[in-house]
Amino acid sequence: MKYFTDNLELFIQAGIILLVTIVVARTVSFLIEKNAHLVAQKLHREFGAKEETRLKIVKRSIVAAIYFIGIASALYQFPEVARFAAAMFASAAIVGIVVGIAAQSLVANLIAGFMISFSRRFNIGDTIDVEGHKGEVEEITLLHTQIKLEDGNHMLIPNKLLSELKIINFSLKKK
Repeated sequence: MKYFTDNLELFIQAGIILLVTIVVARTVSFLIEKNAHLVAQKLHREFGAKEETRLKIVKRSIVAAIYFIGIASALYQFPEVARFAAAMFASAAIVGIVVGIAAQSLVANLIAGFMISFSRRFNIGDTIDVEGHKGEVEEITLLHTQIKLEDGNHMLIPNKLLSELKIINFSLKKK
């Protein structure tokens, strides 16, 4: 408790930074969503499933970056954390290798998520068949894609795996 009272100003600064981070992230998210639809209207273009999919991925990436920067900024208010960070940067090569190996699957899914979003293989609302499983694409995130199967069950497929599988898109012939 003494640490808290002795460093009350640091805790207040960190709290303010976190509050500002939340406000900025929510504001940016709202503005991206609102302005994307306005731009589409001004260009007399339909804002369909393809654009909605891309917008979600870009918006989530930007908001995640805002939160990361905000949390890091709040933590750097404390000298102990700053000293710890300096020590971590000194051993960045080793940490980078370990994290790189550990996060290999995560990074592969993130990259595949961007590829799926921008490659136009399928979009939210499309009916697709993945290795004999037919259903409607409900959600595409950075890490996985959710498909509602014809029997009502939901299937989550990691994007890395989905980018490697044979997919039949039944919705393409309708467009």
